[in-house]
Amino acid sequence: MHVLCLLDGLGRKIWSGSFGADPEGYDRLAEAIGDPGSCMVVGVEGTASYGAGLTRRLVELGYNVVEVLRPKRDKVRPGEGKSDPLDAERAARKAASGKGCSVPKSQDGWVEAVRQLYVARRLAVATSTSCVACAKSMLTTAPSALRERFRGRERPKDLMPLLARGRKAGDALEESVLASLRSVAAVWKEARSQVESLDERIRALLEANAPALLGVEGCGTTTAAALVVAAGDNPGRLKGEAAFSMMCGAC
Repeated sequence: MHVLCLLDGLGRKIWSGSFGADPEGYDRLAEAIGDPGSCMVVGVEGTASYGAGLTRRLVELGYNVVEVLRPKRDKVRPGEGKSDPLDAERAARKAASGKGCSVPKSQDGWVEAVRQLYVARRLAVATSTSCVACAKSMLTTAPSALRERFRGRERPKDLMPLLARGRKAGDALEESVLASLRSVAAVWKEARSQVESLDERIRALLEANAPALLGVEGCGTTTAAALVVAAGDNPGRLKGEAAFSMMCGAC
């Protein structure tokens, strides 16, 4: 659900209501707002997450949409707690004042395509890292014969393929440990394959749309992808280098 709060020109709350988070709900919410020409601004929280669909629809209809930054937990007034109607009113007042707001990312071009691939890549990398940690933990408590068999294989690219080819052992315990290690190694291998495949897709998009970025010394595929995702499909919304550096987490 999306909750709408309407304020008049004097900042008085005149109406509030809930709408479904679907195409029909988006249109009904827009009807409740009224003519885009008579609406000063619409503030939406989470324009790049739960509010992405609503934001795109409102922009299509001609509304002036801004992203309202969510207040941190320690900034919420004591006793208010989590309340969708209160959050909607807070967002409306922030949008009207222009404080704590920014121009939302458009999310309708090649950068959004990179972002989707980048999200999947991060998951694949996290999965492969977890597999390595899991395998090493299992080997730490494995029978001594197995520990000795894989001793000295510290690097993942050496250890994991060897675990995937682990031969059967003598007793039931060793066989169970080896079977578990083979399973973990198989997941690691698939995750690394996905990382390579996603890297190729991301690089192809970067080469087609931002080849100069890849030419910067020290800027590889993942770094370039992180930069363009931070900038978005409409980087013109950033007013200067300081604004961009804040989005990238730089000082």
